[in-house]
Amino acid sequence: MQAGLSYPYSVNINYFLYRRLCRWITCDLRLPHRVELSLSSKHDVASFQDVFCHPFYWQLFAWMEHPPQLVVDCGANCGHFSVLADTCARVKFGRSDAHYVLVEPNPALLPILRRNLEAAGLAGRSRVLGGLLGQKSGSSTLWVQPKNYLASSLIPLAGAQRHEVPFIDLKDSIGTSTIDVLKVDIEGSEYPFVRDNADVLVSARLVMMEVHAAAAGEQETMFARLEATGLRPLGKPVCADGLYLRAWCRPSAPEGTRIKAGQI
Repeated sequence: MQAGLSYPYSVNINYFLYRRLCRWITCDLRLPHRVELSLSSKHDVASFQDVFCHPFYWQLFAWMEHPPQLVVDCGANCGHFSVLADTCARVKFGRSDAHYVLVEPNPALLPILRRNLEAAGLAGRSRVLGGLLGQKSGSSTLWVQPKNYLASSLIPLAGAQRHEVPFIDLKDSIGTSTIDVLKVDIEGSEYPFVRDNADVLVSARLVMMEVHAAAAGEQETMFARLEATGLRPLGKPVCADGLYLRAWCRPSAPEGTRIKAGQI
C-alpha cells in the first residue's frame, strides 16, 4: 500500500517529523479487547493510515454476516488489515477464532508484519507467506525503494533495490477451505491474479480489492472474470486520494451447495 492522504502544509510537517521520530517516540494504541498496536516505524504509520483511517475498510464490520473462519490478506504489508478484521469480528460477535493467511512479497516488511501479529495476539492463528501473487509459478524481480518500503513494484523504479521473489500458488496454501474475507492490494498484480486464480476466487465469500489503472478494457475483463466465479459487486466503489477500491460478495447459496472451480 502507499499512503495517499493529503493534509494542510503545517500538518505535513508534523507528519514528516513523526515518521522519522516514531522509532524512538512510539505511539502505542490499545484497540478493543485489549489488542495492542504500536506505530514504531514510518512503515507502520503509513500502513495504519491506509487501513484504519480509510472508510472503505471499516465497511467490513457491516459486511461480516458471521464470525470469519479464514481471512486471506494479499499484500499484507504491516499486517494492519488482518488486525482490523479481527477487531471487527471481536466487537461484532464477541469473539474471534479466525485464522489468517498473510502474503507479502517485500522481505524487509516481514519482521514488522510478524511483530504486529504477535502484539495483536494473532501470531498463533496466522501464517505468513513471503512471495508474489499473480501467476501460479516462477519468480520475478520486485523493486523496493530503500527509504520507502511501501513503494514497491514489478516495474523498475529509479533508486530501488531489486529482490528476486517467487510466485505463490495460493490454492496450495488454502486447499479446499472457504475464504470468508479476501483482501487484495497487490499494486497492479490483481489483473493476473484474477486471471489465473479462479480456483481461489471461487472459494471467497467477500473480496475487498484496491484496483489500479490499466489499459482500456482490462478492468472490465477483470470484473467479468470475478463475476464468472459467482461474485457480485457489493456497495459502491470508493475513489479517494488516488485509491480506487471495490468489493464483491457471494450471494448466499442453499445449504449443501457449493460452486466448484471446474464449473466456471
